[in-house]
Amino acid sequence: MKLARLALTLSPLSGLLLSCATFPAELGEDVMQVPADGRIEVSLTPGGGVAEVELHVRPEALPQAIQDAMATHLASMSEAEIEYIDGVRFYEASGKTRDGREMEVLLRADGEVYELEIVRTESETPAAIVTAAKGWRGPGTVTSWEEIQDGARRTVSWHVKKTVDDFRFKLIFDPDGRMERVYRETPAEIEVVVE
Repeated sequence: MKLARLALTLSPLSGLLLSCATFPAELGEDVMQVPADGRIEVSLTPGGGVAEVELHVRPEALPQAIQDAMATHLASMSEAEIEYIDGVRFYEASGKTRDGREMEVLLRADGEVYELEIVRTESETPAAIVTAAKGWRGPGTVTSWEEIQDGARRTVSWHVKKTVDDFRFKLIFDPDGRMERVYRETPAEIEVVVE
């Protein structure tokens, strides 16, 4: 399998990204919040459209009301993102809960919880998911287990990251252990037009 290099052009107000999906003009402004050492992640649909954009920013770049809402879930924030999912803006922060567990909190613009991504150990993960993940494409290395909960704290899925033959994948399982999707994760170059 040959690796491909992906280059997308992000214009502050228009361009390839905005033409691939319906994204608000604020995306261009938010792109400018990404520091030089930050990342931009883009999730593509099988047809090549843009489903999701994650802009890695410094935690202090989040609106104060969002920072305050995050503080009710996390004892400390280590990373933050401005995300667009199907064109809707969300805010995400990674950090530790008061009991020391690693977690990501995804908030709507109004500060309400949309999703929690809770890092789990293999022993905390349902056996059906562990078996399916370890068996998928044979030997490999599982690098993370995450329980995904909705705003009502119901488990809605599990995300498992696995490396096989130097390729990184994210496996998505429903709560009963059935595989729903597989994403191939690969580094990409993102070019942002600023003038």
